[in-house]
Order: sequence, then structure tokens, then C-alpha cells
Amino acid sequence: MTEPEKRSAFSLFLAWVLPVLVLGIGVFGTILLINSRTPPKRIPPKKLVPLVRFHTAQAKEHTFKISTNGTVQAAHESSIVALVPGQIEWISKKLEAGLKVHKGEVLIKIDPRDFRTQIEAAKAGVAKAQRRLAEEKKEAQLALEEWKRSKQKGEPDPLLLRTPQIAEARADLNAARNNLEQAQRNLERTQVKAPFEGIIDSRLVDLGTWVGPGTPLFRIFSTDAVEVRLPVRTEDLAWIDLPSNGPAPVERTSLPRVRLSTQFAGKEVWWEGHIVRMEGKIDPKSRMAHLIARVEEPFAKAPPLFPGLFVRARIHGRRVAEVFEIPRMAIQEERFVTVIDSENRLHRKRVEILKKNRDSVIIGSGIQAGQRLLLSFIETVVEGMKVRTTGEGGAPGETNGGEEKK
Repeated sequence: MTEPEKRSAFSLFLAWVLPVLVLGIGVFGTILLINSRTPPKRIPPKKLVPLVRFHTAQAKEHTFKISTNGTVQAAHESSIVALVPGQIEWISKKLEAGLKVHKGEVLIKIDPRDFRTQIEAAKAGVAKAQRRLAEEKKEAQLALEEWKRSKQKGEPDPLLLRTPQIAEARADLNAARNNLEQAQRNLERTQVKAPFEGIIDSRLVDLGTWVGPGTPLFRIFSTDAVEVRLPVRTEDLAWIDLPSNGPAPVERTSLPRVRLSTQFAGKEVWWEGHIVRMEGKIDPKSRMAHLIARVEEPFAKAPPLFPGLFVRARIHGRRVAEVFEIPRMAIQEERFVTVIDSENRLHRKRVEILKKNRDSVIIGSGIQAGQRLLLSFIETVVEGMKVRTTGEGGAPGETNGGEEKK
């Protein structure tokens, strides 16, 4: 074989035979390694049990309290008007907004001279009517004596005895007396008085003003009591012992108590009152009932409970036994709770909700005292699911349970 032929054969070997040989050795080595390996030890996966917080249900007596708010209004507020015409000749120094006045205190005087003249004229009318009645009676007596002397039979004619004239004179006398009483009342009305113990809200006239009947003079509100109109949901009425539709009893201890509070001059202040009645209709827009709270002697305490104040109200309702107050976060889907049993497994229970507060819920039935209620959020709760628990309400404490055992 010539030298060129040898080179060609060697090149052919490098191009085809050597790669096949290397590939075969690699495949053989791979098979050998696979067959000689030791299989790994199988370890079952651990199931992680969620750590949750809980609340222990405790039965107790509970007083239902309904929170609401409203604006204070005076129990009595009046706009006082003039009853007689005339010019104002005197105004009390107390007739200023914010000043306290007493019942019957004179606040305005209207010029009384015309009414004194009317009284004198009315007195003259009474005297004239009295004289005429006396004359008619005298004439009737003379006529009766004359008829008796004539010895006529039967009964005398009423016209002869001047019976109609006497009746007319008596009616004129009564009318004259009524005119005198009217004139005296008009004279009394020239002195405008406070109708009750109160505080002046505003003065509407000044000295020298001419007024007529019906002219507004001033506004006044009472200080003996104030009232607050409180909106309440109709479902909350079941827990309030509402008073009857009649007048409120003198003894108010039987009426539902209400505590009013507000911020005044940078401080939290409060007043005690009672629910005295409910309005006779439901608001058609809000579907709310309105209760009227009344506070007696609102100006006896410092600071006073001024009309116009916006206050928060807390109504004390019925007191019931054997109910459960639980955190609101324990409620699921509006009517269910999840109970954690003694083996730390979950069970769903339906409960009777009596009332929902801002942070808690009152339960009437469906759970028992001592049961632990789930507070933590679990995306999917499975019946009998295993959990671990922290201390009561999620406080740090010993955990119960651990990894779930198969």
C-alpha cells in the first residue's frame, strides 16, 4: 500500500470508526452507572398544621345597649307675640339672648293709656245697664200692682209686666260686664310676661316699636327639660322596653335609661336621661324608628346640656341571661362559627345572632359555654381539619397539638 493510500485509510478511520467507538464506550459506561446506583430512601412529606387563635365562649347576663346620636332640642320653645296694639314703652334688661328669666316676669310693657280709657268707658256702660235694669224692674212692679187693683181674672200679660224689657236690660248688663272684663284683660296684656322658666333665644322688637296683635316680640325656650330625637333600627326595638303611648309616668325609674355624651370645651361630658316615648311613624326614607330621650334639669349641671348640641346616645335595653358575647371576627357567612374541639379539630356550627355591635356579636344559641371559637382566617375550612392553637385570643402561650400524625 502506497503512502497516499495509508493516509487516506487513516483519515477514514478518524472520521467514522473513532466516533462510533467513543459513543459506544460512553453508552456502555452510562448503562453500567445506572445499573450500579443505590436508590434513595423515600421520606413521606410532612403535613403542616395551621396555627390559629381562638376565643372561649362564656355564658353571662347581658344588658343590650343601642348606640345612636341626635341633636338636643328644648322641651318647650315659644315665639311670644303681642295680643294688643300699641307702642312699646319699656323693655326689661333681661330681654337679651342667653339670659334666664322666671315664669310670670314682665319683659315688655305696651302703652296702656288707651286701654285704661276703654275700662272707664266699659264701667260707664255697666252702670248704665244696671240703671236701666233697675228701672225696668220698677216699672214691672208698678204694672203688677195696677193689674191687681183692677181685679182682672187670669194671668197678667207678659208685656204688661215688662218681661221682655227686663230680659233685654239684663242681657245688656251682661254684655256691658263682658266689655269691662275684655277691657281689663287688654290692659293686662299690655304687660308681656315670660310664660315659663326659660332662657331668651332672641329679641325681635325694640323700644318705641309700634306693634299690633300677632307681632312677634321674642323667642324663649324652657330650662326644665330638653329632648333628643334618636334614630333607632326597627330590629333594635325588640331589646328596649318602650313606654306606653300614654303620658310618661311620674316615676321614671321604669323607663329605659339613656346616656348622652359629647365633647365640650375639649372635655368629654355626659348626662343621664330616659326614653319617654316613640314617634308614631317610621321614617319612609331611612326605615328608622325615632325615640325621644328626655333629660330633666339640663342646666343644673356644668356644663349645661344646651339645645343645639350634637350628642352620642347609648340606650340601656333589656337584661337577659345565658347569652354569649363573642368577637365579631368569629362569625363566618353571617350566621356560622367554627368550633375547635378537644382534639384541635374544626367543626362548623350555625348560631342564633341576637344583636351585632361594632366589635362583638351577641349569640343566643348554637354554642355552649367553654367551647373554643376560631378567630383566625383559614381560606378553606374542612370538617375535622386539624389545627394548632395559641393562647386565648391569640396571646402568646403554649401551643397545643403539632404536626398531624398519620
